[in-house]
Amino acid sequence: MHKSAFDVTRKLILVTGTDDAHLTPDLLELDGCHGVTKRNDHTYFIKYDASQMQFCDVEVVLTSLGIKLNNSFFNRLRVSRYRFEDNNAYQNSISKPRACCNKRPTQP
Repeated sequence: MHKSAFDVTRKLILVTGTDDAHLTPDLLELDGCHGVTKRNDHTYFIKYDASQMQFCDVEVVLTSLGIKLNNSFFNRLRVSRYRFEDNNAYQNSISKPRACCNKRPTQP
């Protein structure tokens, strides 16, 4: 598998007692998803390419399955950071390269 500069691993902490039987197959169907690992009854790790998908895509899958993320302060902070970082990575992946400061100016 080719590793991209935009590959990220995200931790999902679900509400305890959630029926998550269809979670892994549905997440693996997303373009850019490289893998989903279940750590325990309510914790998952998902690896994906942030230039192809973002954390909000994961949230859409969770919502469609009726699965909720843990609503603790630190989990809300983590999710907010994931959204910000994924948006940043996506914007960087589509931006055109700019002039480099290390290049000598050319004279006409």
